[in-house]
Amino acid sequence: MLLQRSISSLAASTILLAALACSPSDSDYSAADSAADRDLSLAQQRAEQTQYALNDAPTKRKVSPPDTRAVIPAGTRELAALSSRVCTSAKAGDKVTATLSDAMTGSNGALIPAGATVNLEVVSTRPMSDSTKGNISFRVRSIESGGKSYTVVATASPISDLQLTRTTKTSSDVKKVAGGAAAGAIIGQVIGKNTKGTVIGAAAGAAAGTAVALATGKYEGCVGEKGAVQIVLTNAIVVSN
Repeated sequence: MLLQRSISSLAASTILLAALACSPSDSDYSAADSAADRDLSLAQQRAEQTQYALNDAPTKRKVSPPDTRAVIPAGTRELAALSSRVCTSAKAGDKVTATLSDAMTGSNGALIPAGATVNLEVVSTRPMSDSTKGNISFRVRSIESGGKSYTVVATASPISDLQLTRTTKTSSDVKKVAGGAAAGAIIGQVIGKNTKGTVIGAAAGAAAGTAVALATGKYEGCVGEKGAVQIVLTNAIVVSN
């Protein structure tokens, strides 16, 4: 009986020791946790590297198509010939036309040919005097060519000094000269008391009358028909060729 108990006790101790030997130790748990931490860290690093790679990928830039518009640029200068005489007596808003002397050209084949009609409008005038040569300034309203009309923002002005033009009617001058001649004839007759004195007096009177006519005549500055004005574009013109 005692022997049987000793054997049973020994068997139980053996089983307990075997169980303890097979159970994982604290160090085993620690090693497993460290391995798991390393795997998680590596996974996070790979995810970050992948994200960086995606962020660093070159972004495709949108490329705008090339500008194919035909444009005559601002600042372009060209001459035009007036279709009629314009003088400093003109009022702001008066309309006049001119003919483009040479072609206007620009980018991508932009072209308004010579001979195009330029529609002008008087902006301001400055009369001629002893101290000023006078001036007339225009703005360009539009240019027409080949059935097309282009709205234009541009200025125009004469390229040479205005012509001094007399505005007094001829009949008024004749009266002044005739009146001077008659007065001179009377004076000559009174002084000379003969035909010779009358003739001399009449001639002197006519000369005096002419001087009076010239002195009292009215003048203005004009740009004659076919007179040249220079056009300067303030804004570009988009041309449909």
